[in-house]
Amino acid sequence: MTAPGVAWPKVPPIPADALSQWRRLAAALIDREPCCSDDPELWFSRRPDEIEAACHRCLSCHAFVACRDYADAAHESLGVWGARDRTAHRSGTRATESDTP
Repeated sequence: MTAPGVAWPKVPPIPADALSQWRRLAAALIDREPCCSDDPELWFSRRPDEIEAACHRCLSCHAFVACRDYADAAHESLGVWGARDRTAHRSGTRATESDTP
């Protein structure tokens, strides 16, 4: 139920070609919180120092690979996913990238 006068943003559906990666990410998060749960705004910041901090935290997350793979398959375009700034990624630059599996 939505509070009166509150318009929730529309969340796009998960792309069909990213569904298996989404399920893998969801499985990685069963009974465990993702690294972004303690400070979610950090993952959508436009400040370079905060983007770098979010990318750094991703690298130690248990769901890092599944998160990165989902974001790649879904063409996520906002925020940090799998240690990559997806907003910058669209323009061809990356704040931080790791080839760590």
